[in-house]
Amino acid sequence: MTLPFLDLSRPWLRLWCASLCLIIPLAVGIWLLQIDYQEHLQQASLLQSKKILGHMEEMLEQADLTNQSTLPLLEKSCADVVIQLSKKAALTAFVRSISLGHNGHFYCSSIFGKLEWNEHQEGYVQGKLLLQAGNPVSPNHPFLSIRRSNANGEVVTVIDSDYLVYPLNNSSTVIDSWLKVGDNWLDKHGKLIQQLDLPKSPYLGIASSPEQPITVYSIAASAPGLWPLWHAQRISLLVLLCVSLIAAAGMWWILGRPRSPIGELARAIRAQEFEPFLQPLITASTHETRGAEVLIRWRHPTVGLINPDLFIPQAEVSGLIMPMTEQLMRKVAQRLSQQISLLPDDFYISFNISSACCKDMSLLHASQAFLNQFPPGKIQLSFELTERETLTNDAQTLALFQQLDQLGVKLAIDDFGTGHSSLLYLQQFQVETLKIDQSFVRHIGTEHISRHIVDNVIDLGLRLGIKLIAEGVETVQHATYLQDRGVHMLQGYLFGRPIPMEQFLRALAEPIPEIPSTTDSIIVAKSTA
Repeated sequence: MTLPFLDLSRPWLRLWCASLCLIIPLAVGIWLLQIDYQEHLQQASLLQSKKILGHMEEMLEQADLTNQSTLPLLEKSCADVVIQLSKKAALTAFVRSISLGHNGHFYCSSIFGKLEWNEHQEGYVQGKLLLQAGNPVSPNHPFLSIRRSNANGEVVTVIDSDYLVYPLNNSSTVIDSWLKVGDNWLDKHGKLIQQLDLPKSPYLGIASSPEQPITVYSIAASAPGLWPLWHAQRISLLVLLCVSLIAAAGMWWILGRPRSPIGELARAIRAQEFEPFLQPLITASTHETRGAEVLIRWRHPTVGLINPDLFIPQAEVSGLIMPMTEQLMRKVAQRLSQQISLLPDDFYISFNISSACCKDMSLLHASQAFLNQFPPGKIQLSFELTERETLTNDAQTLALFQQLDQLGVKLAIDDFGTGHSSLLYLQQFQVETLKIDQSFVRHIGTEHISRHIVDNVIDLGLRLGIKLIAEGVETVQHATYLQDRGVHMLQGYLFGRPIPMEQFLRALAEPIPEIPSTTDSIIVAKSTA
């Protein structure tokens, strides 16, 4: 049984989630700001075109009004009207000169007075406007001619390009604009272009006059990258960055905040933080390592190593003890199967279980998976019943232990003699091993009562034909006493502390150390740690 959901509190997942909370809002925000900026450029281009067109129409209106007021002068000679023409040109805004003519033949100018020259009328767009590159007086200086005619002739007013380029330059520094009259274009530098290929840009604004044949084109050419966006939206970007950082910090804090004990245990199971520690079981007669008890330890990522007394009761109450036990069994089986040559035949491996592990057939499936990792006869799997929770002999529990026995899994009673359930277990279940509690073993030689209890437990086990294991063996005196009375296996600090599996396997490969002969020395630690 495994817990399928993801543990987002693991450091790398926590960092990943916090990074997403930073990157996603930032990316989405920049994308939205970029769209807004693009819409702004499009609107700005269109707005500039309309603004420039307004200036152009104002100049054309002034010129056309001048033409209308000048039409009556066509009935007079140039000598009679030249002063009036000069005065009109000087006093009218934007107008450089006014000329009088008939059918393209001009005879009077506000600048030169009586002067004859010809001009093709076909070049005027709709007979009104003509954008020219220059004339003999100023050959490279464009100007715009505005024409109005009646039965007596025609009046042409000229607007200099210096007036035309002023609105083209004075609207925006990031938008280029052009004036188009017919097929001719005028750019912001005052240069006339007959064929213009507009720069490629999605931000094109076009404004045409309903009264005059002119069109203004404006294009915002955005530079690549984020610099234009930063230049235009720096305050919004800074706010977006702050919000994204706050979101990332909030996610980091939420995923790392303290959980309920049950939630933390579930997280630890998903994170594979529970580790097997093995304490050797020694044959009393030969002092060979013939087995080990598997003890669980919690290697918390921040707290460090946690003893089982602090979390096992909570795991039993919450129902997480079985997933925890399954995880422990998988780790032990996987690692021992890789070093199977170090194990003698019928190597004894025991795990502690409680009534919470016997509520369904998960224990049976876990046992089958464990034994499948080894050849037949290589491992003797045993479960030790603890007395934290009384195990009931209901039909389901009896069926479970019956199938475990058929599988070859043995049952041991841990801490025998310390609780009321021990004798009931002997009556109700097929027990193969009794483990004498260390609280009695440690007082051998110092308390007569403890020694008598040990003797009675040994006598009971021998009479029932049950294997005996003594816990808490710390001195040679303990070992000798227990060996002389027929205890089969010994466990305690005299032979080794619970150690990580890798250390246990290294110790298993080393020669068997001789037990000291000093009977009154207490060896409280034999560890390769």
